Amino acid sequence: MKIKKRLLSLALSCAMMLGLMPGMNMTALAADNVSTYTLQIPSTLNVSAAGWNETSGLTAAVSSGDTFDSGKKLSVTASSANNWSLKSGDNSVGYNLTTATGSYSNSATPASWEFTAAELNANGGTNKAMGIVVEDYSKKPAGTYQDTVTFTAKVETVASGNPAPTTASIEDYTAGTFGWDGDGSAATGLPTINTFAANDKISILSAKNTNTQFTTSAGGASATFSGTATDDSKFYAVYPYTSGLTLSGDVISGIVIPTSQWNSGWNSTSNYSGWDPKAPIAYATTTGSSLTFHNACAILKVTITGDGIYAIFTISANEPLAGTFSLDTSTGTLTPTSGSTTVSVGNGFSGNCFNTDGGNKTAYIAIAPGTYTNFRLHLHNEDGEDKPITKSVSVTFEAGKIYDLGSYNVEYF
Repeated sequence: MKIKKRLLSLALSCAMMLGLMPGMNMTALAADNVSTYTLQIPSTLNVSAAGWNETSGLTAAVSSGDTFDSGKKLSVTASSANNWSLKSGDNSVGYNLTTATGSYSNSATPASWEFTAAELNANGGTNKAMGIVVEDYSKKPAGTYQDTVTFTAKVETVASGNPAPTTASIEDYTAGTFGWDGDGSAATGLPTINTFAANDKISILSAKNTNTQFTTSAGGASATFSGTATDDSKFYAVYPYTSGLTLSGDVISGIVIPTSQWNSGWNSTSNYSGWDPKAPIAYATTTGSSLTFHNACAILKVTITGDGIYAIFTISANEPLAGTFSLDTSTGTLTPTSGSTTVSVGNGFSGNCFNTDGGNKTAYIAIAPGTYTNFRLHLHNEDGEDKPITKSVSVTFEAGKIYDLGSYNVEYF
């Protein structure tokens, strides 16, 4: 019985972004006419069997006496004339271009190569493995199966820095001590204010990136965010996302603590405890792939009770409590640029007010940390009256802490 032969071979050719060079030993300018390099590619590969078939590899080297620019790299990619198949007429044998032995896959990504400046400048250059993994062709008809692979070499600038961070966690608030008479106690029953929610957004900034929005698809104590940003050596972040932020050195400008804060749950007819999700500001910096957010605000807890009472209230002081600030991320210091000495909680009696019909309401209000004079609470009722409901005190609030300012039955005001 005569067995017919199957001859499989691969022709290897090469091209360059700087022009097609003759032959398989190519010379081209590396960058800015400063140095030249040589890329050697074997011209043919005869397949000996199914599976791994190795070549002598790719060798890249800078020309003698030259030095390849340390800010550049040489990238080599490949394309196939027959879509990564060796063909004989209408018959084909699939193969993978790769750098190591393995199993054939018809969905494999063709190998590519990068040569760093150090590899090109090394004595004799650097050789990198190359071969093909061929599918089983024992049942293919006899014939001469061929393909042509074209290699493209390109000099590229090395990206400086790291990709933007994509994972984040956030510190929780701790108990602060407060008393209107100076003999205060620590807040208790603290909620977990800082957890991420699905579709939460953060601001990413760096020397190379203006205010860029990253978004999470799921929530939790930590989360993965996605977005597009240029690689850089250090990144800055603000949560939640705030439009109009700018970065200068370590200082982020345009931080906003709302002067009017609201949560629709405060108008419900049951017990409710909550905060305005836009109000508690957190920030982070990193030179790596993850962010740990630190709280920039202090949180004030106020509970409103009564029998079917509708009310809003205001916090006031001599110094700016909310508004627009700059944030020095190296110290966590907020500096007002357009501050307000009042924060309103609720802003009208057409739905944005506390409703104590059926339940007590507890509000957690974000303010800038700092020392305040003439600090006090005011009640606003349906008759349009603005009534102070506490005395004025001097007090200091720290970032990252929650202070319990007490419970107030608004029926008596």
